[in-house]
Amino acid sequence: MSSTINICLASDEGYAKYLGLTILSILKNSGPEDSFKFYILADRISKQSKDKVESLKSVKDFSIEWISLDMKVFENYQKNALPYITYARIFIPQFVKVDKVLYLDCDIYVRTSLAPLFHEDIESYCAGAVVDYCVQSRGWNKKLFQSDLKDIRYFNAGVLLINLKRWREENIPQKLVNQCEDSSVSYRYADQDVINLVLKGKIKSLNPRWNVMNYFYSTDLFLKEKIFSQLADIISNPFIRHFKGWKKNNLFPGRDEYLKLMKDSPWSEYVEEDDPRWQVYVKTFFSYMWRHPLCFLLPRFYKRWYYRGFLGLIRS
Repeated sequence: MSSTINICLASDEGYAKYLGLTILSILKNSGPEDSFKFYILADRISKQSKDKVESLKSVKDFSIEWISLDMKVFENYQKNALPYITYARIFIPQFVKVDKVLYLDCDIYVRTSLAPLFHEDIESYCAGAVVDYCVQSRGWNKKLFQSDLKDIRYFNAGVLLINLKRWREENIPQKLVNQCEDSSVSYRYADQDVINLVLKGKIKSLNPRWNVMNYFYSTDLFLKEKIFSQLADIISNPFIRHFKGWKKNNLFPGRDEYLKLMKDSPWSEYVEEDDPRWQVYVKTFFSYMWRHPLCFLLPRFYKRWYYRGFLGLIRS
């Protein structure tokens, strides 16, 4: 299938370089017939940053549309550790005039062609996403959905395949805005919580390979899930890694790939070389012990060690 893949991202100036690296990973790992139209929801991104992103056309040609957002529209929404730009997702139907779009966070590293994901059939759904097993295993979805929890999954919105046609037909954007302004509900994950509440039962569960986050390497979180037996295969070959690969001394899988991508990019000056691995291990171990001084007394410490291994334990 060679139709254009519509992709939407949102960023401010601070994240513009990571936006560019996400796009670069898409282009470098695309199929020969893949073509792209990028829609960028932008909060005061400079011309210099835009020019750097557009220079990636030398890797593979693409179309791009920069959409400036007025951040005042978010003033009545709940503020937490996440920046207001994260709420931009709910306005995609207003600016992106197509029937289907793939939304990606900027801390995404794409490792394969996105065509199979984009052409996933979501005709009878409002969206497609990967279940956030970390949130579910820790019970946050129970607090969010309260008595309506039965058979309801909580999804991560960092990779979100959106049926824009249906969003418009069902007036989903306005419902999302209303939910954002509802002060009776406390949101931990900003618009991700809002999307899960409004689209409850209307999100198709996608192959977990399309959104492998760091917690996927904490296998004990999946013990009660059907995919536990498939987990080793999933994390050995993720289609999308969702993590801050640019962070120095990041011990999670994928850092080396991301670093290589970054070095061969217009943002190579931002590369921070890792310290010697043994030194990182020692620092990480003592940091873990400082945060969990009595961990040896807890049964879950040994359970986590068994399933995650020593490295997986201390980096969590």
